[in-house]
Amino acid sequence: MFIDKVSYKKSNLRKKYLKIRKFKQNKIKDVCDDIIISKLLLLDEYKKSDIIFIYISLPDEVNTKKIFLKALEDKKVIAVPKCIRETNEIKFFNVTSISDMEVGNFKIMEPLVNKCVPILDFNQGLCIVPGISFDKFGYRLGYGKGYYDRFLNMFKGKTVGLCYEKCLASKLPVNEFDRRVDMIITEKKIIM
Repeated sequence: MFIDKVSYKKSNLRKKYLKIRKFKQNKIKDVCDDIIISKLLLLDEYKKSDIIFIYISLPDEVNTKKIFLKALEDKKVIAVPKCIRETNEIKFFNVTSISDMEVGNFKIMEPLVNKCVPILDFNQGLCIVPGISFDKFGYRLGYGKGYYDRFLNMFKGKTVGLCYEKCLASKLPVNEFDRRVDMIITEKKIIM
C-alpha cells in the first residue's frame, strides 16, 4: 500500500504528540486546562456565539466537558458531533444534558440521536476543533480520518483549536484537504 510523504510524516508526528500528551501530569494538566478554558470563555467569539460546536474530550485532551457545562449555563445551543464511520463524516446534534450522550465511536461521548435534534445550519457559531497538535499557521494534526476537515469545508462560523504549548508545532505537514482553524489557544498564548 502506497503512503505519501505527508501521510507518513503525520503518522510519526501523531505518535510523538500523543506520547507528550499521555505523560502530562494530572495536576499540571488541570492547571493548563483551566487557563486555556478561561481564555476561550473571555473571547468575543465565544460570548457572541449563540451556538457552540464542541466535541467531548478524551482524558488526555483539554477538558472540553468544562466548556460544555459553562455553555449550558450560558444558555447557548450546544452542538456535539456523532461520527458516521461508514462515510467518515460527522453530524452534529443539539445536546442539552450530559445524559443525552453515550460512549460511541472511538470511545468518545456522542449524542443519543433518538433524544437529540440534528443541527443543520453551519453558517454561524464557534466550533472547537479537536487536534493532537496545531501549528502557528492554524493547521492541525488530527486523528487521521478527515472527519473535521470535511466538516470545516462547509462551516462558515469561527473555529478554535485548544492545544497544550508542548504540542504546538512550528509547522505541520499539510495536504490539499487540510483546513486551518481561525485561532489556537494554549496555556501561554492565543494565536489568531
